[in-house]
Amino acid sequence: MIEEYVYDFKPRCAIVMAPWELERLRYTVEKSKAVMKAGHGYMNIGIKRADKYVEVRVLDGTCKGYVVRIDPSVFKKTEIDQKKMYVVSDENVSVVEIRSGKYYKLLPTVPTSYPSLEISGIHMHRIWNSDPKQDTIQKIRAARIRRGDIVLDTCMGLGYTAIWSAKRGAHRVYTVEIDPNVIDIAEQNPWSWELDRDNIMTIKGNVTRLIREFPDNFFDKIIHDPPRISAETGDLYGSEFYRELYRVLKPGGVLFHYTGNPGKKKKGNFPGRVASRLKNAGFSKVLIRVEEALGVVAFKE
Repeated sequence: MIEEYVYDFKPRCAIVMAPWELERLRYTVEKSKAVMKAGHGYMNIGIKRADKYVEVRVLDGTCKGYVVRIDPSVFKKTEIDQKKMYVVSDENVSVVEIRSGKYYKLLPTVPTSYPSLEISGIHMHRIWNSDPKQDTIQKIRAARIRRGDIVLDTCMGLGYTAIWSAKRGAHRVYTVEIDPNVIDIAEQNPWSWELDRDNIMTIKGNVTRLIREFPDNFFDKIIHDPPRISAETGDLYGSEFYRELYRVLKPGGVLFHYTGNPGKKKKGNFPGRVASRLKNAGFSKVLIRVEEALGVVAFKE
């Protein structure tokens, strides 16, 4: 049963900031009292000076009431890298990152959007001519998510597509992630904390195997947003997995498959090859190119 693999996603209360927000905080702590927005406007924080520390308190959001008391000299000693996200704790200011075989970090994008996830130098979201928030919305539109849908999000990452599916009115969203380090980063990332919604079920494991646990004709919509194709991720692009996606999708259902633009400079047709395999798996109609979302849309009759 799929319930055996459900993961209890727990947001970690923290003050997470983009580099420009940390620079503003460093400037602001020189004053006795102040209020500023942090997390791209995600949370309001209050700042109050005591004798030997600065108190930084979250005033709203998931972690309302969370308090950090930190020596203000820490801010002066911190070298700020514009390509990293930071967390402020009682002890120090540190980078949101994990070094475990691969290098995982939150990557700041633009003030109006969300951070991206970078794994060993590879971006997990579009950041050129787009941004993670806009990219997510375009994928949700391409998948035609509607109120009442049951949705499968095959590759959770930071959970933005799962969260936006729920915001669009999906009745239930099942989102699957194989990498525990990615889940760890998501629990630290305030923009991922809405994965804790009642109608989002986080599942930890290999989606190419766990999909067999779902019954036939179960999902109204599927969002398949895999990492770039490689020896490690090849099963996510395989005919066997595509047949399983077809099996669990309801008649009249829609699959959005992100492909990106691999091989474009060499005049390759990777989206076309994906579309061909989807047709062979049973999908009746496939839109080979959805330009704004860089993917393929397939339908089940």
